[in-house]
Amino acid sequence: MLLSEGRRLNQDAMLGLIEAIYSASLQPAEWTGVLQTLADAVGAREASLGILAANEAPWIIAPRTDPDFALSYLQHYHPLNLFWRQVTRQPIGVLATDTMLLPRERLHASQFFNEWSAPQGYRTVMGTTLAQSGSSRIELQIPGSTDFDDEHLRIVRTLVPHLKRGTAIMGMLRSATAEQAGLLGAIDQLGRGILVLDRFGRLLHANAIGERVLAEARSLCIRDGKLHAQATTADRDLQRLVQSCSGSTISAGGRMQLPNADHPPLSVQLSPLPVSARDIALPHGQVLVVIANMGTGLSSEHQRFQQRYGLTAAELALALEIAHGDGREAAARRRGISVSTARTHLSSIFDKTGVRRQAELVRLLGEIQN
Repeated sequence: MLLSEGRRLNQDAMLGLIEAIYSASLQPAEWTGVLQTLADAVGAREASLGILAANEAPWIIAPRTDPDFALSYLQHYHPLNLFWRQVTRQPIGVLATDTMLLPRERLHASQFFNEWSAPQGYRTVMGTTLAQSGSSRIELQIPGSTDFDDEHLRIVRTLVPHLKRGTAIMGMLRSATAEQAGLLGAIDQLGRGILVLDRFGRLLHANAIGERVLAEARSLCIRDGKLHAQATTADRDLQRLVQSCSGSTISAGGRMQLPNADHPPLSVQLSPLPVSARDIALPHGQVLVVIANMGTGLSSEHQRFQQRYGLTAAELALALEIAHGDGREAAARRRGISVSTARTHLSSIFDKTGVRRQAELVRLLGEIQN
């Protein structure tokens, strides 16, 4: 993945890293590359992702950490980490550095720092909780040897909403224990186009956004019941990826971009549907397809609005539709989501922005234009 001068992410590399996050959510082995690129972009040696729970075996990816140090962290040092004691008190998705939460002198005097951080050359850290369910937490931690600057924080804050959604996808596919409607309904709320294919590429399921993509996109279509790319060369690549997902190859699936006429290109990620999800969701499902629009289409004002209130991409998109003033149902229809999903997003938007009515949200959005 390309970085600009000074190893900071340029715009193309940022988009590439966002897509790599969603790819890793379907193929967890790819988290290693995502975390290494993220660490390099903010001048850190390491970035780690961990799932820790009171009654479950811990899971952590720390690609540049000595395995013995990683094991000792999980088995002994995590409860002694003063920084994470403070992070657990922050809202989900709020990024913080050590100096934002406690005096550095206190951190450097702790057993955790002197026995675990200092021997590895770590003197500062930033991180956030990406998700929490009961006693289980998904944590992003980026330790560094020098202080992080505002640009480093901006990069990670931009990526946090995508990391939250990516780990949500990964969690659902790892522990798919819901019934068919529950699993597919949960995936529907992620704000991406979702298709499920059988091993021949025949369409078995599409969420509302996926159906809209198939109806409106100039690059994808259903022909004779099967998913195809309109361009001949792209279609050969697409069929090859479908076949790899239904086989037994280790490197099954993959990602491709499709031009979309005068619209932003589509990113299409194909991955084998986990066996547990096949049994629970769709018995004949073999291939999971995640479709995303590569163009953000957001003005700088809308980007600032999203960052200020910590809105997800799906929440911001609904808020912008609500601003048309024709009601929640019309906004949901244009977004290709159910009214129930729109209600859930709108409740979260109200909580984050502090408004209580749609009219107040419209006024709040109007203020950013002034």
